[in-house]
Amino acid sequence: HETRVRLNREELLALHRELVATPSVSGDEVAIVSLLSSFLQDHGATIELVGGSLVAWAGKAPVKGDVESTALVVLNSHVDTVPPAPGWTREPHQPSRADGRVFGLGANDAKASVAAMTAAFLAVAELDLPFALALMLVRGEETKSVGTAEVVAEFSRRGLVPTMAVVGEPTGLDLAVAQKGLLVLELVARGEAAHAAHARALGARNAIVGLARDLTAIAELPEGPLDPYLGRATVEPTVVSGGSARNVVPAEARAVLDC
Repeated sequence: HETRVRLNREELLALHRELVATPSVSGDEVAIVSLLSSFLQDHGATIELVGGSLVAWAGKAPVKGDVESTALVVLNSHVDTVPPAPGWTREPHQPSRADGRVFGLGANDAKASVAAMTAAFLAVAELDLPFALALMLVRGEETKSVGTAEVVAEFSRRGLVPTMAVVGEPTGLDLAVAQKGLLVLELVARGEAAHAAHARALGARNAIVGLARDLTAIAELPEGPLDPYLGRATVEPTVVSGGSARNVVPAEARAVLDC
């Protein structure tokens, strides 16, 4: 039978509802990947699974020689969600509609992008494109972005280097062309445990005092260069811990830095 590729509005919204209704908390994405695999295959797409993530190709998957002469364009979004928070007032996996909005866990981040990119991919997959096109729907983005890393590593093994990628994420429909990286550091200050009444006489180093000096020094670091899109880099202590008792100078104190 002839396969109709382009989705109409109702078909797109139905796909989105089905995605929202399929639980896919990070680490448990098998069901939603299976759903999307079947959906894309039913619409004539060539698919493969890479480490638990889904890659669909417009036409045949290219080999190294192909992409040396043509561009490789990637549409990327993630199928996993964070767990439902205790403050949910609706059933997280029962999509509902009110005031022009769809409510459900992951309805925005990022199952809206998954549905939209799937529809966009299918709309052009049957055309004679001047580039190779891959739809990359990945697992584990909300944790450590393991899905994208796995697929990119597999692409690299095959000699495939994307020329450009469009990443589906909620941005209020603004086009985002840059993104800050994230570095999380843990500072550990060491001292010598001692009774608080005798620590100074013994010359025992207080780990909390040492950590406080380090944090003060970090706060006084000069600002880095100004990026035209992202502003300046930031370094902020966000969690501080140390000590075991009111009357004991601690041997260790820790701080988390969000950079």
